[in-house]
Amino acid sequence: MEAKEQSCYGLKAREIDELVSRQVLVALEPASLELSVKAVADIEKEQNRLNKHWAQKIERVQYDVDVAARRYRAVDPDNRLVAGSLEKQWEETLVRQQQLQDEFDRFKHTAPKALDASQFARIESLSKDIPSVWSNPNTTNAARKEIIRCLIERVIVNVKCNSELVEATIHWKGGFESQHEFVRPVQNYSQLRDFEALMDRVTELRGQGHTSPEIADTLNAEGFSPPKRRGNFNGPIVYQLLKRRGLIGRERSHNELLCDQEWWIADLARELKMSRQKLRDWIVRGWLHGRKTPIQGYWIAWADDDEISRLKTLLADSRRGTNNYTVQNMTPKKRS
Repeated sequence: MEAKEQSCYGLKAREIDELVSRQVLVALEPASLELSVKAVADIEKEQNRLNKHWAQKIERVQYDVDVAARRYRAVDPDNRLVAGSLEKQWEETLVRQQQLQDEFDRFKHTAPKALDASQFARIESLSKDIPSVWSNPNTTNAARKEIIRCLIERVIVNVKCNSELVEATIHWKGGFESQHEFVRPVQNYSQLRDFEALMDRVTELRGQGHTSPEIADTLNAEGFSPPKRRGNFNGPIVYQLLKRRGLIGRERSHNELLCDQEWWIADLARELKMSRQKLRDWIVRGWLHGRKTPIQGYWIAWADDDEISRLKTLLADSRRGTNNYTVQNMTPKKRS
């Protein structure tokens, strides 16, 4: 594997292994194998064309060298001016020939190596049972690497420090190259490509009155992932996102969260001259309509004038130490 950046920014081998494994299995499917063989044949055809072109160029420069040599040898040695000029032309032609030969050697070095008949036969044999062999728990990693070496020469990875996206180029045997993109775990939200889209969605859901767990469920369903990609979003994670965006402070100070005839439980407790704990217990028992704020879970109770009157009667019974509350006093009024 080669990297185009000086640092891998936390990229683990597991992500590369998974990508290569998937692509090897796809490449060895019968239809893909047939196309791959055809692609290799096309590459070899193009390679042969280039080799012929290089052979013609080398042949031409060799001809020029031979002509320059004959002219130099044919000149009268006493004619030093002409002899010197022809000698210089011959030397320049020799230099040009050497430069062309060096270029051709470099071309041959970088050209993809052709697959021979035995390699084709081996790949075709592997393709018939590769999925079962690959997934077999008895297959060792060494065996899988041996299969990969039959198909892939190298993998070049380009990791960007400000994104979770990684670009990879697989160089296959025979000269074919395939481009891929995959997602890696990153350390923080600023490295996520869709961070702003994520925060916009969180803001939208918060504005619709959804709780942190509800927002988390929606984000998970829509394909968003936390930076390190360990598990899914949950309530505490969403709470931190809301806090980061400044969407929450102390919910108790936001009276716009109260609907008509709703009270903060502390305010209703003061109105009734009773403890908040007892009032909360009545909500839990179902003797009073109540709900929690979406983020920080502050209790809100609903009580109009009739309900306040009923609750005062219930409180008076409670202070007398009776346990036989009437059903009428324990049953909250239907919300209007």
